Amino acid sequence: MKFLRNLLLFSILLCGCFFYLHFNLGKILDITEQATNTDLIVCLGGGDHIKRTEKAIELYKKGYLQKDSIIFTGVKSLNSNVYKSIDKKTNIIIAHSVKNTMEEVLYIKNYIKENHLSSVIFITETPHSRRIKIFWDLFGDDLKDVKFSVVASELKIWDSQTYYKNDMAKEYAYSEVVKLIYNLFVYGVLDNIGLKEVFENNFEDEIKEKKREILETFK
Repeated sequence: MKFLRNLLLFSILLCGCFFYLHFNLGKILDITEQATNTDLIVCLGGGDHIKRTEKAIELYKKGYLQKDSIIFTGVKSLNSNVYKSIDKKTNIIIAHSVKNTMEEVLYIKNYIKENHLSSVIFITETPHSRRIKIFWDLFGDDLKDVKFSVVASELKIWDSQTYYKNDMAKEYAYSEVVKLIYNLFVYGVLDNIGLKEVFENNFEDEIKEKKREILETFK
């Protein structure tokens, strides 16, 4: 009887956690802020890169960039209109070799350290912001004196309060959870024991398939 009672209590607690997460995940993922003056603007690759680029240019034109660099990650080239929108004195850096959010964060941290910068704004969609913050806090050099913030690019499907009412927004949110757990395992565990490359090289197809299967269960 004690076992069944404990099992029931555990089941209720687990259901409560899922219930809470389902209705509050949008707010948990959202750590975006209003733009303030910054030394560096970073437009992340992936996602809706057009909207991210538009937001980066918007912040630049409004005068938020206090120094001379904007970094675009995960792209090989930029539309000519981007160059026309930005003063030639501004340093435009294209970091095309980074492959994912973790590598983007580590690359930016290294750039900030080498150039003695004191603040940075990352630009991405709202639900992506929490993952960037966690990676920023846990991995790479300790840059506690650097002012970090994420400014949201436009994502019409997203509302942090009611994300679960839109199927695409819900999939985006759950995808962020899956990617976060995966990256914490790969970079927080496997990379520390020297097995990251072996794991990714040998199980790349299986990893992609499992991610798809997990996301399908939430639809």
